[in-house]
Amino acid sequence: MISGKSETKEQMSSSKEYEVSQLTACSIYDSIYIAISEKLKTQFITADEKLFSRVKKYNYDIVLLKEYLSE
Repeated sequence: MISGKSETKEQMSSSKEYEVSQLTACSIYDSIYIAISEKLKTQFITADEKLFSRVKKYNYDIVLLKEYLSE
């Protein structure tokens, strides 16, 4: 809550993105996509191996593109 008022959907979404960014040390750009995939309860598929290794250890549902394609 902000000043006793309920947060809007935009405020909750942006705070989740900021939280992901701070936790994983990823850019806010990458964190937006991670937060969206969490909200939609779906896998986040990336070709960025550095991002994958940084994010996977925090138990986000992230998959490398090359692994996804080999399934």
